[in-house]
Amino acid sequence: MVNDNVANYKAISKMLMQKRKKLIWTPYEAHCIDLMSEDFEKRIEEHKVTITKGRKITKFTQGKELLRPEATRFATTYLTLGRLHELKSALISFFTSEQWLTTNYERIDLGKNIKDIVMDTSRFWPSVADCLRVAHPIMKALRSVDSYSKPAMGFIYQDMVFVKEIKGSFKDVESAPYFFVYIYWYKRIFEIIDQRWYNHQNRAIHVAGYFLNPMMQYSHDFENTAWTKTRLYMCLERMCGDDNLTKTIELKFDQFTNARGIFGLSIAKLTRKEKSLFDWYILKEGIDYINKG
Repeated sequence: MVNDNVANYKAISKMLMQKRKKLIWTPYEAHCIDLMSEDFEKRIEEHKVTITKGRKITKFTQGKELLRPEATRFATTYLTLGRLHELKSALISFFTSEQWLTTNYERIDLGKNIKDIVMDTSRFWPSVADCLRVAHPIMKALRSVDSYSKPAMGFIYQDMVFVKEIKGSFKDVESAPYFFVYIYWYKRIFEIIDQRWYNHQNRAIHVAGYFLNPMMQYSHDFENTAWTKTRLYMCLERMCGDDNLTKTIELKFDQFTNARGIFGLSIAKLTRKEKSLFDWYILKEGIDYINKG
C-alpha cells in the first residue's frame, strides 16, 4: 500500500499493518523526495536566499518563457532554478539591451532590484549552480520514481544510493579556499536525506524490489550483502507468512541469483535490461509453461 507521507496516513497505515499481517505500507516515494527538496530550501541558507531571488525573477516576468512543464509534479522550485540557469545568457542580454533601457522598469526600484539579481555574476549565478549540484541527483531520482514508463519499486533503492553520491558533484571545489563551507553543506544535506529516507521509508520492501530486479541483480555493482538479504527475508516473511511457501521461494533464489535453470536461458538473459519487471515475469511464466509441456 502506497500513500503520502503525512502523519494521519502513516498512523492509519500502521494500524492496518497490525491488523493485516501480510500488508506492507510505504510512503509515496516522489512525495518523500519532494519533502527533501523543501527541507533544502528551509534549512540551507544559501538555497533559501537563491530560491527567493529566483522567484522574484519569474514573478517579475510573469513566468513568460521561463517556466516549462515537466514530467514530474514535484520539486518545481529546483526545476525553475534549472530553467533560469539555462536562460542565464538570454536574461543578462535582455537587461543590457536597448529594449530594457527604454522601459519604465529601468527607472523604478522593482526593475532595478531584478536587474541587480540577474547581473550578479559573482554571487547569484554561482549560487544557482551550487544549488543545482545538490538538486541534480534528487531530480534524477524523482524523474525515475514519478514516471509512468516503468514500475518504480525495483529501482527506488538504487536511486537513493545515487542521491547520496551528491558529494561527487563537488569534486572540482575540493581545493577551494572555502571548502570547509561545502563540508558543512554535506553534513546538512545528508542529515536531511537520512531524516526523510531512513526515518520514514520502509526500506525492506525497497531492498526486496532491488534484489529481485534483474536489471540490478545481474549488474556488476549489485550489492549482494548480508544487509540486503536480511531486508529481503524480512519482506518475504511479512508477505508470505506460510513456512512452506517461504521455503519454496527461498529454494528458487539460488537459481535466480546464479542465473541457473530458466534464469540462465539465452532469452531470459537477453531481456534482463530490455523488458519491464512485469514483462520479464510474464516471459518467465511463458518459459515455465513451455517447459512443462
